[in-house]
This record gives sequence, structure tokens and C-alpha cells, in this order.
Amino acid sequence: MGISLLILFDGVGLMAGATYSTYYGRRPIYLIGLVLACIGSFGVATSQSAVQVVVCRIVQSVGASPAWTLGPAVVADVFRLEERGTAVGCFRLGFLSAAILAPIGSGFATRYWSWRTLEFAILAADIIVLALLYYVLPETSHSVTHDSDKVRELCSPAGHRGFWTLNPLQSLGLLKRPNLLLVTMASTFCSLSGYFLLTPLTYTIAPRYGITNPIYIGLLYVPSGIGNIIGAPVSGIISDLLIRKRLRNGGTYQPEDRLRGTLLAAGLLIPCSTLVFGLCTQLQPGKSGLLFSLLCLLINGFGDQVVLSPISTYNVDVMHSRSAESSAANIAVRAFFSRSLRRESCPSSTHLAS
Repeated sequence: MGISLLILFDGVGLMAGATYSTYYGRRPIYLIGLVLACIGSFGVATSQSAVQVVVCRIVQSVGASPAWTLGPAVVADVFRLEERGTAVGCFRLGFLSAAILAPIGSGFATRYWSWRTLEFAILAADIIVLALLYYVLPETSHSVTHDSDKVRELCSPAGHRGFWTLNPLQSLGLLKRPNLLLVTMASTFCSLSGYFLLTPLTYTIAPRYGITNPIYIGLLYVPSGIGNIIGAPVSGIISDLLIRKRLRNGGTYQPEDRLRGTLLAAGLLIPCSTLVFGLCTQLQPGKSGLLFSLLCLLINGFGDQVVLSPISTYNVDVMHSRSAESSAANIAVRAFFSRSLRRESCPSSTHLAS
């Protein structure tokens, strides 16, 4: 129940943040979200019951989730067309570093400290980021600063009706466009492979190769994180090169040019690494089996970002005036299916192993 609520409010938070950022700008939504994240982190760290943990985690999730959509939107606001791919790839490094740091930190906290230590660390990071954004980040949305009446008409067709009358789910309406729906489906299926590999590692690689130390179990997630960190900027650079090549040759720019760089990863790297991972874990014992399994995780993480990063840039390219909302619709659908279905991967892995 708690996980289901977190999934629900995570999606609502990022879509609401995207909708209000189109109307009010990126900066205030960033600041409000970080304040909520600080409150939620403090509440989780000091909670005395499971109910308090779930409620505070919901507040934390609602506050932190808009950053997923505001980042690509800010990139679209300040970077030129042929630079956005690289910029979005670099932006994603901040989130993707969590794939390396979070499992290791969790392992150390479980082994030597307390889970509350992690929450206080997250609270400290939230406060630092809040201070930096307050003093450094200007408003980047050109629609708000130069054409606010048009944006208000877009968000609220009946005219200005107050802060609380905007529909936070209106981002999903953008998926009526076939191109956005198709890239959302593609990114969802690619994400699922990574979730299905990483979520049950405690039930697959760890017992298969006799790994019981929480720190070592956390280290199993590092190869995928390294693949993510390499794949995000590389794919961004490639997508920008494809755009520059089209413009340099005197052709007409097409947003879909970015997606050509994702075909190899989506059609070969991701499915093959998933298949080989399963075969190695099942059939290859010893250190060689562990080594090949970790290599597959690295390749899968790399391929995952080679697909997801250009799609993120594509979303803000084709819907520049509603860039945050187009990103929100994509991420919300992908997160809903990925996080809902990955809950079944651990029971499925246990069942298959038996």
C-alpha cells in the first residue's frame, strides 16, 4: 500500500510541478518543491511509526519529483537546438549518480549506522540545493517572462482563475499526439528491462554467488550506474551531432533526427544484455559468471540512457512551449508502469529460483 501511494503521489507531484511551471515559471516551482522535500526528509528522519514514514515520504516525493521535468525544461529555455542533447545528458548525470551512490550509502548505513542517517544526509543536501537555487537560479521560462498572457490562456482557457484551479493532470493530454505516445511507450519498455534486472539483485546475483554483506550487495548496482553515467552524455552528444549534420548539409531540421541514434541500443544492446544476464546468472557459476553478469548490467545501463536521454530532448524539442509538461507525461507513464511492475520482479525471481 505504501509503495502504491508513493508511485501515485510521485506522478502527481511531477505533473503538477510541470503544469504550474508553464504558468508561473520554473524558479518558484523549484523553490516550493525543495521546501516540501526538506519537510518530508526531516519528517522521515524523525518519524516514530510506519504511518508517519509513509506520509512524510509522500511529502518528500511530491516536493522532489518536479525536478525531473523542470531540468529538461530549463535546458530547452537556455540552450540552442543543436546543444540541447548534450545539456540534457549532463543534467541527467545528477540523477543517475544516485544509481551508484544510493546503494553504497544504503549498504554502509545498514551495516554501521542507521537508515535515519541517510534521511538526515538527504535533508542536508536539500537545504544546500535550496540555498543555491534561491541565490543563483534566475527565471528561465521565456513564456512567463515575455508572453505570460498567452501561457495563462493555454493553462486556463477560461481566464485567470487562481493558483489552485489548474489541472495537474493536463500533461497527460499531450499523449494524444501519436509521436509523443510512441516515444513514451518505447522509453517505458526500455526502462522495464533495467528495473527487472536491478530490483531483484538481492534474490538473483547475491545468493547465486554467495554475497551476503550489505555493502557488497550495494556494489552490485554500481556497473549499471556507471553505464548510465557514460550513456547519458554520450547519447546527448550523438543526438546533437545528428542535428548539426542535418543543418550543415542544408537540410530541414526534423526533431526525429535525434531518435536515429537510439535504434542500436533499443534493438540490440538492451535486449541482448538482458538475455545474456539471465543466462550467465543461471548457467555460469563462479567469478566468471559474476563478472559477465556485472558486464551485462553495465551494457544495459549504457543502452538504457542511449535511448532515454535523446527521447527526453525530443520531448522538449517538439513541445517547446510546454516542455516541462511533455517531459512530465513521459516520465509519469514510464514511472507508473516501471515501478508498478518491478514490484512483481522480486516474487517472480523467488518463484523461478525455487
